[in-house]
Amino acid sequence: MRIESGLRGFRSCRGLLGHQRTPSRLRLAIQAASIYFAQKAHTPRSSPAVGEDPDAMYRPWRACSPHLLDYFTILPKSCAFSVSVPPLWTVEHPDDMFIPQSDMLAHPQLPPGLIEHCLDVLKAIMPFKRELIRVVVEGFTTPLFDPTRRANARDEMTAEEGARADLTVLERVHEVPFRGQRYVRGLPHGLAVRRKELGIHEKPLVGLCLCSLIAKSIAVKSLRVRRAPPVHAHLDDFAQAQPQTHNEASLIDQLAVEREQQREERLGRMHCSWSDSEGEGPIRRPNTRSKRQQGRRTRAPEAQARRKEDYLKRSRLKIAEHTEIITYPVPFPDHFANAKPNAANVTNMVEELWPTLPADLPNATDDDSMNLFIKSQEPTEEQRAAMGSGGTKRSLSARLPAAEIAALEADGEPEYLAIRWADAIPAETLKMLVRLWDTLRLLGVKFPEAEHQRSGMPALHLGLWEMYAKLIKITTDARQTKLTKRDLAKSASKEEILAAIDDLCHAVKEHVVPRLEQLMDRDVPGHRRVQERIHARVLHQLRSNKDFAQRPDQDFGGLFTTMAVKEGGSERIHIDWNDNLHKYALIFAAGDWEGGEFCIPQLGIRIPLRPGQVLAVRTRLLAHCTAPITSGRRLVFTCFTNSLLLEHTLAGKDYTVL
Repeated sequence: MRIESGLRGFRSCRGLLGHQRTPSRLRLAIQAASIYFAQKAHTPRSSPAVGEDPDAMYRPWRACSPHLLDYFTILPKSCAFSVSVPPLWTVEHPDDMFIPQSDMLAHPQLPPGLIEHCLDVLKAIMPFKRELIRVVVEGFTTPLFDPTRRANARDEMTAEEGARADLTVLERVHEVPFRGQRYVRGLPHGLAVRRKELGIHEKPLVGLCLCSLIAKSIAVKSLRVRRAPPVHAHLDDFAQAQPQTHNEASLIDQLAVEREQQREERLGRMHCSWSDSEGEGPIRRPNTRSKRQQGRRTRAPEAQARRKEDYLKRSRLKIAEHTEIITYPVPFPDHFANAKPNAANVTNMVEELWPTLPADLPNATDDDSMNLFIKSQEPTEEQRAAMGSGGTKRSLSARLPAAEIAALEADGEPEYLAIRWADAIPAETLKMLVRLWDTLRLLGVKFPEAEHQRSGMPALHLGLWEMYAKLIKITTDARQTKLTKRDLAKSASKEEILAAIDDLCHAVKEHVVPRLEQLMDRDVPGHRRVQERIHARVLHQLRSNKDFAQRPDQDFGGLFTTMAVKEGGSERIHIDWNDNLHKYALIFAAGDWEGGEFCIPQLGIRIPLRPGQVLAVRTRLLAHCTAPITSGRRLVFTCFTNSLLLEHTLAGKDYTVL
């Protein structure tokens, strides 16, 4: 009769829960279901009576289990409130809900299949996560002298049951905010390594490990605890002790492994280098050569030069095997060399002369391991005269002295229209650049308006340029001068954003620019003189600039002065009017994507650009766009020197001779 009345009351509460969705009705339904369940639907006995079937005390639970399962399945979905608005039933009468639910969880005969659902209910109704931790600890910690000990005790569980019990709790407390919880943050750190005795040392350390399973911040901070123990704690003392539990054995094994690693590191440092007994004098290194090598004399300079030449010869042969030079039988593409900036004229001319859609153009190659060198027919003398010499316009060349014109002609214009280098940038460097870019976006960097003649996506221009006068300055995007108070209210501080911009530029300067310089020195001879002259002028003009002195990473060393970073690509046909006719723009991309080939309608080709590859292309001479990106994410870096800065450098004073 007791069980039947409990079930009837529970069914009525379940119906109320299903039909009335207001918070007050929901609170009454939950309270009524908990009270009925706690008072009428179970018996508080821990063992069967004499002559009674041992399975009899489980019958009330089994009778209630199907309905309880429905109840606990519906409840969490009904409790899906916003984080900023706490549930109403936890504000007025929290104890009415807290006491019955905690009693249900601590009942010795609660079936294991309902533990997860009970924890879900507690997680939904607890006002703070610390209350959930306290209920779990009090409910699952059973004293040794308790006569109503749970049937599925810890020592009687199988490995799978124990793991499931641990996961049941950890899955529901992994989001507990440990910030501000001094009682779980400071105590384990204070006791973990302060005592020499095994019993006192180990218990807080085990607790620290358990807290680390829940909170990542505590796990990271605890690494310092293990790495730098005080001098009073000796690892040998733990290795000699007899483990008592599985956790203790794992802990001691871990400490023993750490001790062995520390010993190997000390031996490695001793073998690598040592100093004099008094700690002064130069560091000496041991002779690691074998006895056969020690008997040899140093090779003569002629032999060393011969070996170096042989090595370079083999390297050139290997590079030649992965290099393809393609000459397209088309006239030199100077269609836009002397044209005025006009996006509509470029689009109309491309549609008239090269009607094939960029997505339908053939690939120059399908082998991603090949280095491509693409050229057309040589320009005529009339075309050379119209374009100027060595990076200068015809009007500027007329004002240069004869010696400067001769030097520019000696440098020459690039031999190829486009170059693609394979495997130029390591994958680790590209991943680092993506992480730095994501950090910059999360901080709330201010993007400029998109240039609609190129793409619908905005690009962030970083570094230096000279746009309207003979004045080199840090770009507006790099200075974030357009940040408003409304923008700062939604983002981090301006100092943090500028620091993130400098971190991204520093990564490119340290890990990408040296590789690009090596490739340019090898395949584009003559570019160094102009590069050094640009860099000397930049340093001379900005020597007294306070912003530049505080942000040296905005200077990329002269190979290029400006870097444009954006997501996606430039899907519209365009000309980079601010670039120079005779200089390359260097393009590389990071991420994982499909599509996004570099399209050149004037040559009738697409050049695939994959992660790690670098494309050098004359973007002021060739109309270009990006093929559609079919899937994935593509972060593209375009590095260039604007033409006005280059022309003012060539026409002005040469600061490299100072």
